[in-house]
Amino acid sequence: QLQMSSLNNYDVRMDWTPIEGWLLSGSVFYKEISQPIQYTQRFSTGFAYTTAINYDNANLFGVELEGRVTLEPLFGEAFTGLAVGTNFTYMNSQVELPSQEASALSNYGVDVSSIPMTATPNYLVNANLTYDYEPWGTQLGLFYNYQGKSLISAATTDATPSPPAPPGPQPGTLLVPAIYQVPYGTLNFTVRQPLIYGFTANFAAKNLTNPVRETQYEAFNGAT
Repeated sequence: QLQMSSLNNYDVRMDWTPIEGWLLSGSVFYKEISQPIQYTQRFSTGFAYTTAINYDNANLFGVELEGRVTLEPLFGEAFTGLAVGTNFTYMNSQVELPSQEASALSNYGVDVSSIPMTATPNYLVNANLTYDYEPWGTQLGLFYNYQGKSLISAATTDATPSPPAPPGPQPGTLLVPAIYQVPYGTLNFTVRQPLIYGFTANFAAKNLTNPVRETQYEAFNGAT
């Protein structure tokens, strides 16, 4: 029963390259989404499950800052091929709740008309160190990514079940909190080596810091 989402995207970006191989960039973006697909919880015969459904409208506002510099102009030929970069993105997303769901949540003293988009962290931080050895065409890269809290599955009440209404508790007697991904970071290493006749060898080592990835229930008042 899912419908395809449609999107209007507005993006303003400014780039500055003061030195060849350098980049300083900033952008602002805004997205208007019709029929956004959200993961949310629903009830069926006494248990809750996660499913994907369409909501009416959503919007997302974001700011992105990026910087990338090669080290040779700063420290001399000994640093030829080395470059460092970083990127920061902030996002604020809102999905409009249908009046039925907003009314059901109000039975628990929750006065909200929107929720965040699922799988959309409130911020992302990236940093990288790369090395290119031109005589061999070798490329090495070390990449770190840290993502903020993101909604995995939205809260629900048994007053808003998927039709047909299942047996079980009477409407307005059960509230299941939202599930959120706890912030975490990852560290990855890559190697790219051109071979002969157009062949290229690639190697990647991921999750080098073996991060713990946790999800948790979170109430509207912030309790976890």
